[in-house]
Amino acid sequence: MAKAGFSDASSPTRPDTTFWPMIAVVLAVAALGLMWERVPQGGGLGWDGTIYARMVADLGGMVASGELSAYHAQRILPALAVKGMLAVVGAAPTDSAILWAFSLYNLALMLASLFLWRAVADVYALGTGSRWIGFCALFLSFQAAKLTYYYPPLTDMTALTFGLLTLFLYATRRPALLMLVSILGASSWPTLSVCGALLILFPRPEPGAPPAPETPLRLRPLVTAYLAVAAIPIALYLVMIAAPAASCAVAAPPLVATVETLTRLGIQSLKGGEVLGEPCAAVRRLLTSIPSVLAVILGLAAMLVPLATRAGIAWHVRRIRPLHVIYAVLTILVPILVVKLIANPSAPTPSSIRYLALIIMMPPEGKVFMPLVGTFVYWGPLVLVAIPLWQEFCRAVRGLGLGAVLTIAFTLPFGLVGEGRFLTAAWPFMVLAMALVLNQRPLGRAFWIAFLVATVALAQFWLPLNIGPWTGGSLEHLLEFPKQMYFMHFGPWMNWATFSLQFVFMALVAAWLYATLPRRRQPETVAP
Repeated sequence: MAKAGFSDASSPTRPDTTFWPMIAVVLAVAALGLMWERVPQGGGLGWDGTIYARMVADLGGMVASGELSAYHAQRILPALAVKGMLAVVGAAPTDSAILWAFSLYNLALMLASLFLWRAVADVYALGTGSRWIGFCALFLSFQAAKLTYYYPPLTDMTALTFGLLTLFLYATRRPALLMLVSILGASSWPTLSVCGALLILFPRPEPGAPPAPETPLRLRPLVTAYLAVAAIPIALYLVMIAAPAASCAVAAPPLVATVETLTRLGIQSLKGGEVLGEPCAAVRRLLTSIPSVLAVILGLAAMLVPLATRAGIAWHVRRIRPLHVIYAVLTILVPILVVKLIANPSAPTPSSIRYLALIIMMPPEGKVFMPLVGTFVYWGPLVLVAIPLWQEFCRAVRGLGLGAVLTIAFTLPFGLVGEGRFLTAAWPFMVLAMALVLNQRPLGRAFWIAFLVATVALAQFWLPLNIGPWTGGSLEHLLEFPKQMYFMHFGPWMNWATFSLQFVFMALVAAWLYATLPRRRQPETVAP
């Protein structure tokens, strides 16, 4: 016998009546998005989108001339798909045609993703409520309901689709296909290759297999300790605001020494006028980051520590198959080799791991828990529901298998950047785990009202973002309106007004959800 939610049943215990209503919702939102506004930057192509449009029109020329950076070479798949679409219909690659092709391509991916979510829900025998929870988190987020149509050339929808596809192939134990899909997906979202390799190396356990040995972890004392420790940097920050001269004289020298040490270790992006020129401000920014960093460490500990026993590690090592090792290595190496073949390593890139590390360590000053706000705004209220249920969530993730655990553990630290989109590759796994948790709870009308109101509010398919003409250069006035209407959805670029408003809204939604969240019922059993 197996617990409900972890079944290998090919169909749910009740007939699925959710699929066609979900299709209708997706198409209604798509109709609004396709006919409404586009990001003003680049005539609707946006920032990176101008590069992707150039790739559609002349990828060969970009490779030959050395224009293609490694960053954009890792994201060529959507451009190739759109190029193929235009070729099939015989359309010239004008900006307008490229925009419409990307929009229709994203809609096709959205519908394909919905089929994948239905298939995953069938594999795990999710109930009707859990299917709708997953649908809201995947298809009524800001990313899916607004950004996909507002900024069509982005690769985010492709990444979400491949994330769902890797989840389905992992759930149905198809390592060879998982390797091919992960290699292909890495051409739209680089972390998909690492996630795919982990899923291949540690496949989903077979039906009836004994569970991996675990050690109990008492989370409540750790949470209490976290609250006490996280209060320290917040208090120090307030002291630095109240008495800047005295506190800066004490705090600044150690930070400068730390930054210089990191620089000697090769983290060059941490050395520069922004950090060393104003060491006191840098201290305040560092203090701002600490509560969020500690929260992620605590969350990962709750997920991983129960597995970190000698017996548990040996159990997982014994399950590794030589063929899977080969698949995993190829999943990592092939995308790297492709990028080396077509990219110019000297071409400038808009982002890097070092740059992300700087944002994590030095977020905007004073905006404590900015990563949580950014993730909540981007993905919706399920983020908040997961917090009080984190121990159950971790248990559900471990029930999916070590591959799923490591996929989430690898991806979660990227969320500290403050942009929810960095979680895209693992988001379907996180959604499934929460759906399994909520599958064991009788969700009442009060909870559904709170959850759906928050979902629609955050999806923002109804909200006009273009409230005025954009002025200045492409990277100017991002913290000012009207550009802030778009950038308020990404943590590092929220101004104080939008951060504060969204923080308060998040707190109100959290209180509403927690007040209506039902207690867990005893799990049912289903045939294995």
